[in-house]
Amino acid sequence: MFKPIRTIAAGALVCAAAATAANLAAPAALADGLAPSYVTFDKHYVGAGQFEGTTSGAAPGTLRTICNLAPRNPVLVQLTCDWQISAGQHSFDAPLTGTLNWQTGDVVMNGQIATGWQAGAQVHETGHLVDAATLEFAGTIRIQP
Repeated sequence: MFKPIRTIAAGALVCAAAATAANLAAPAALADGLAPSYVTFDKHYVGAGQFEGTTSGAAPGTLRTICNLAPRNPVLVQLTCDWQISAGQHSFDAPLTGTLNWQTGDVVMNGQIATGWQAGAQVHETGHLVDAATLEFAGTIRIQP
């Protein structure tokens, strides 16, 4: 009567050991570059749909974005922006699309790095309007290989 329980318990122990080994391998994969990279930014409007600013984090340098806006209504704007990050070996160009909510000041954009560092990686940008008078935005770009 107790023998089947021991057999089940032994099988569970083998499964737990295999799962632990797999979990221990995961940090090694992250160390090989599979973890996301994060770039923070601060930018302001310079005219004709263009913004300029600075970046830090995984790609410290400067940025320029060229944006086209298509208002959906007085609050929500559809954006298409070309993000050009100049950061030495970590420079890249990423066309992103998303939305700007004028009521909350929040921006969310997604896309893929077209050229440069980590070309082909997925990009998720979140930003926030810091100063409405100068159209200054700050936020984070997450790059997922």
